Amino acid sequence: MFKKLIILLVVIFALGAVVTISSISAILPWFVTRSDQTITTVDVSDPPQIAIPILPAATQVLPSGNLYKDESSGFQLTYPVDWTLDPSKPLGSRASQALLLSPGTTAESLAEGGSRVSIVIYAWDPTNDLSAYVARRKAAWNASSSTIIEEKDLILADGIRAVSFIVESTDKQRDFILITTAGEKYLEIVGQGNLELIEEVAQTLSPVVEPSQNYQSEYGHFTLQYPSRAIFYENQQVSVDGVISSAENTIAIQDTSINGTVLSLTYFTLPDDITLADFIRLENDCLELSSLGGQSLSLQGHEALLLSDTNCGPYGTSYIYTTAGNMGYRFTIETHEKYSVAAPFVDPILKSFQTHAEDITAPICFTPEELLPFAFSPDATKLMVRARSGVQVFDLESGAQETFFHSTQDVITAALSPDEKVLAWSLDDNTIQLLRISDQKVLHTLSGHTDMVTKLRFSPDGDLLVSASHDLWVRVWNLQGEELRSIQAGALGIASSPDGSVIATVPNDGPVALWDAASGEKIKDLGGLGGYDTSDVEFSPDGQYLAADLVTGLFLWRISDASLVWNGVKNSMAVTFSPDGRYLAYSDVDDGNKVILAAPDTGQLIRVIDKMQSPVWQLFFSPNASLLAATDGVEIRVWQVEDGTLLAIGKATCP
Repeated sequence: MFKKLIILLVVIFALGAVVTISSISAILPWFVTRSDQTITTVDVSDPPQIAIPILPAATQVLPSGNLYKDESSGFQLTYPVDWTLDPSKPLGSRASQALLLSPGTTAESLAEGGSRVSIVIYAWDPTNDLSAYVARRKAAWNASSSTIIEEKDLILADGIRAVSFIVESTDKQRDFILITTAGEKYLEIVGQGNLELIEEVAQTLSPVVEPSQNYQSEYGHFTLQYPSRAIFYENQQVSVDGVISSAENTIAIQDTSINGTVLSLTYFTLPDDITLADFIRLENDCLELSSLGGQSLSLQGHEALLLSDTNCGPYGTSYIYTTAGNMGYRFTIETHEKYSVAAPFVDPILKSFQTHAEDITAPICFTPEELLPFAFSPDATKLMVRARSGVQVFDLESGAQETFFHSTQDVITAALSPDEKVLAWSLDDNTIQLLRISDQKVLHTLSGHTDMVTKLRFSPDGDLLVSASHDLWVRVWNLQGEELRSIQAGALGIASSPDGSVIATVPNDGPVALWDAASGEKIKDLGGLGGYDTSDVEFSPDGQYLAADLVTGLFLWRISDASLVWNGVKNSMAVTFSPDGRYLAYSDVDDGNKVILAAPDTGQLIRVIDKMQSPVWQLFFSPNASLLAATDGVEIRVWQVEDGTLLAIGKATCP
């Protein structure tokens, strides 16, 4: 019955396919909705809200399940760990199918109490018209005398619209069916057996997040994100045939998988009080545009006009015009195909577009004595920077120095306690001092090291301080100034686990090691070989992973079994986890000194924050994970993590 149902579905849709683009809503489903000739404008930053159930996120349903990911169709879902996957196979020329099977169940037979789920991808026209697709499916069920027992409209993760059914066949077999879109295709999840569990599996459906990079234009007053797989051009224009030419105030983003689609954005400074229509007339290089009405839409709250599939250019070109303040923006989309084919590449970029033309300000500039930042204040409004003669505290809103902690000796390194009550620094006489933040009083001087102290780290609870020195000893102190234990580890980098029970060390020429903080005994060696004076080692906030940048590359280990998870970057000088556990941030020296955000459990690239002038050797997040700071010895940069906006720059002189 199950195989017959799937074959019947493929035959029905293969015979019934009609190639049409019925309306602009089929082209830009999240931009505009239409009803006959009435145009309704929808802000892309706030997709249409429908009074239908909002279902829990994937991680709330099956937190310990396996992940099924279809990157080509752009979706993933979670299924029980004891189920098996029968990978995707073609079903004719317009469909493919993967199977999820509970223990004992096969493609042909359902085990007693078992479940079977088919994940089917269909190519069907019109694209992006879920209502039409669902109507055709319901007609097919009616024709086969099947009965719809239950029907629900749903909104899944990230606003995915779907419709689910319980359908009963003439032989009283009930199936759960969920229907939604997947890019330019349609996705059906069809299950038999434990329908409640199958529905939970279906509810974990979410988009595959494609790695992206940030771009911020200081002069164009905008930011956007584009796929990492795309080719990016600045002050250049590229055609779909690959011809590159100079173009001021223009960026071009070329897709590498959809017929070379190119999205270009050119920005203009406009006279005061210019209208959108005036802007289009001023910056219109194609006479045919004047005869087209276009489609009104809203782009991040700004009035915009879409002119799709015009006769401009050798293959036809689509345009989007919008204004903000005294800036005008013209998006040009060139493709060998209809705009609808390019939309999956173009739409996310347009959706990420943010203009700040009305209120954008240049990054705050401040001038520290040394370019050696080491901590944010807990509320992320201040940045602490080590100077030779002390520690400077800068206000990130004004760039002004707010406080200076003065030392009578040269300061080698410094650290701030998690509660911001104690500042620790090491001095050139090899001692460590603990200072009270409120009045700068020296509380204790810690003696014991016989050579330069190069690293200081507070335990996450703030009760202990761990120090590393060129004398090859790691020492653990309480905040009363007492040395509790010492470890001869030869460490250049140190870290304390979230519960304070384990210390990790990066040695000069050996493997990264874990030590029992209470006894000082070595627990195990993890791997890698040697570090730099600037090498970092850090535990993830949940204590499950450890990352280190070494002479031999960037390493990510799983603590539970000491297994190496990732070693994908061969030249990094800085690494850190975000306090909320969402990101692993690192620098990649060989890839243009990029600062990168990656998945904390796999190292998979999420997006590039920025590219700096020289190798980045210090990275750290604010305690609330909203900001990220870095230094390369030329500049200090502070970014907003959410969108990569550059908030502040520290350098020798400001403009």
